[in-house]
Amino acid sequence: MPSTDALPSLIATTLLIYSMTSVESLLSCAALEKMKKTTYKHNPDQELIGQGLANIGSGLFMGMPVTSVIARSGLNVRLNASTRLPALVQSAFVFSSVAFMSASIATIPMPALSGVLITTGVGMLNPAEFKHCYAVQKADAIPFATTIAGMLSMGLAEGIGIGCATAVAMELKNNGMSFDTARMNIQEHIVSTPLHLEDEATSLLPGSYSGQHTFKLNGPINFVSMFEIDDLMERIKDRHYSHEDPIVLDLKGVTALEFTGVEELVNRLVEVSDGVPVQMINCTDSIHSALDQCDPTQQISRFSTTVEAEITDAK
Repeated sequence: MPSTDALPSLIATTLLIYSMTSVESLLSCAALEKMKKTTYKHNPDQELIGQGLANIGSGLFMGMPVTSVIARSGLNVRLNASTRLPALVQSAFVFSSVAFMSASIATIPMPALSGVLITTGVGMLNPAEFKHCYAVQKADAIPFATTIAGMLSMGLAEGIGIGCATAVAMELKNNGMSFDTARMNIQEHIVSTPLHLEDEATSLLPGSYSGQHTFKLNGPINFVSMFEIDDLMERIKDRHYSHEDPIVLDLKGVTALEFTGVEELVNRLVEVSDGVPVQMINCTDSIHSALDQCDPTQQISRFSTTVEAEITDAK
């Protein structure tokens, strides 16, 4: 057992390792879903539970902490692997290497190993996504730059921490240094008068929105609002929409846009709608531009309104 004096340092180190390994696992899952489009979506809770059980087992045998990493998974994607066999083969190879070739592996220069990791990281870069991010809001490129600089100069964990801190600081600065105003909030309304919509696809809409249940989004759509986006998806699921009853989001109250938030909102709406039409109303020019970047195939209809509609709180 460690001494009492060593407990604060041990706890701090444990929390740091826990945070970094959890973030790395979830980032790896998200990156893989973008590298190879499939119908399967990872479950963050399941990933973290599995990682926790693996770390408990590793600790019982005095092993090192484990986490999901992008290197071998990225290789599987590039080779179009579709079963668990590559993971088993790789595990056997790693075990055999440690058990029988550890002395030889120890002679490999660290710069050579660093080169392998950098090559893998470069393969994960998506210039098109960076371009979309820059098009939605140019300032969103700053966290990208600080993360890359931190990773190259200090390490993976430090780079992620610097990038996250930069993004949070920017959102707080843009929203009055308050987490309450830096997050989106959602209200449910009933439209009580028809909406006059300005768009070439107006004919796709029903003749009147009177009586239409609407989700009104207020505040910024950003990465800080991820939990609010989750809450919105649960509300949509609870209403059990039919194909004749569109999901309508009123974006008049949106004050700012951030690429990660808009991309997450679009992806989750497409996923949860399951064929039900999704329509966004009261879209400004900046919202149209952001949606063009995050939803180029226009799976979500977007419209501008020219006449104010009366709305009442949903009961």
